[in-house]
Amino acid sequence: MKKVVLDSDVFINFLKGKSGDFKILLNETREDNLIVFIPAIVLVEIFVGYEFLDNKRLKEAKKFLEGFDRISLTQEIAHQSAKIGRENKLAFLGTADLVIAATAISFNAELATHNVKHFKKVPKLKLFDFQIQDN
Repeated sequence: MKKVVLDSDVFINFLKGKSGDFKILLNETREDNLIVFIPAIVLVEIFVGYEFLDNKRLKEAKKFLEGFDRISLTQEIAHQSAKIGRENKLAFLGTADLVIAATAISFNAELATHNVKHFKKVPKLKLFDFQIQDN
C-alpha cells in the first residue's frame, strides 16, 4: 500500500474550495490504495489559519482529520530536517516544510503538496502525483 504524507496546503485549499485534490486522497484511502499520514506540524499549520476563528468550523475540521494517522516529531526527524536544510542550502523552505519533507522521507512516503516548486528541490523526496491518481 502506498504511503502519503499530507502537506497542509492540500487540505486548506480543499476547505477553501480551491482544489479537489484532497478528495482524490480520500477516494484512494477508501479504496485501500494508500494510507495518508498527517505530521503534527501540519496540524499546526492548518489550525493556525483564520478560517478557524469560528470555533464550530475548527471542531468540524479536527473531527474530520481524526481519522488519519498522525506522525509525531521525533528526534530523528528533527535531525534529518536540519540536515536537509543545512546540506542542501534549503533553509528558505522554513522549518515546518523541512520537517514535513523529512517526515515523508523517514516514512518512505510520497508527499502530497501543491508546493511542488520548493519541495522538488529536496533530494530523495518523492512527490505524490495527483494527475496519475485522477485518471
